[in-house]
Amino acid sequence: MKLPFGLIQGRLVSINEVQAGRACEALCPSCLGPLVARKGQVLVHHFAHDGHQTGPGGRSPCTLGYRVALQKMAGQLLSDGKKLNLPPLTIHAEHHGRFVGLRRKHQEVVAAGATLAITQILYNPTLSPDAQPSLLCTLDGFGPLAIELNMTGLPRPKAKQAYARLSVSCIEIDFSEIARPKENWLPTENDIRELLYDSKIKRTWIYHRDAPAIETALKDALTSEVLGEERKLREKRKLRERHRTPGMKSNRQHPVRQPKPLPRPSNTPPPEARTTLWAYCRPCRHCWEVDISSGRPSTVTCPMCQDDVNV
Repeated sequence: MKLPFGLIQGRLVSINEVQAGRACEALCPSCLGPLVARKGQVLVHHFAHDGHQTGPGGRSPCTLGYRVALQKMAGQLLSDGKKLNLPPLTIHAEHHGRFVGLRRKHQEVVAAGATLAITQILYNPTLSPDAQPSLLCTLDGFGPLAIELNMTGLPRPKAKQAYARLSVSCIEIDFSEIARPKENWLPTENDIRELLYDSKIKRTWIYHRDAPAIETALKDALTSEVLGEERKLREKRKLRERHRTPGMKSNRQHPVRQPKPLPRPSNTPPPEARTTLWAYCRPCRHCWEVDISSGRPSTVTCPMCQDDVNV
């Protein structure tokens, strides 16, 4: 495994600061095994584990040296710079009323993206099973702040809930571009410094300890504003109904207008009374006309099957 940095007397150094071979006297930042500085003509200059020796206690070959080197170099640069640029954070809230088109939106700035001084840094602290940041810093005037170096570029849904239970603020810095060594390229101190301090790099808040209270206050203010608007709209509606013309129906009832019957011309004779009625026998399916001039009978006899049929 190619390592971009080696540990010498408690500090990480780059490959350009040491001699080639075992004379570098560097150790792996993860397993503390001896490293050799390889400065050939084909591959990119890098540190590698010494194949003839093992780490303390006869450890197995190291698999986390590259990522641990990136994490510790990020902490070393922050400790040397003694400052941290916090990303901005803005909360957006929206509330819909009962009336059509009644909607209110507001936003509140939680963090404006200030630069704060660092007083203390801890490496790889374990706060809880779901909250294991890469660094834990103490900022002047802010308090503890966890920093997660995202090596995969994938979100962690449980991280926000874990930090919320601990009431510890946390930011995430995207390290996915340098999370794996390439064939002829390794990250340098300037690459990591750019990820930490460049404002264009993706740095986001996982959790801010002041965000829940501000969000609750913002939603309460929106709710009160919408309720006040609904109260005014109801009063206007009642005022319109009070001054409505007598006989005019309210628009809320949505009356269905029935068509008026057409007037019959005066010279049109009245319709003649019916004298016959059609009867139908279901068993034999016979249909015939029945005389009702003298009165309508309740039943008649079918001329075909002699069965009684209701009319």
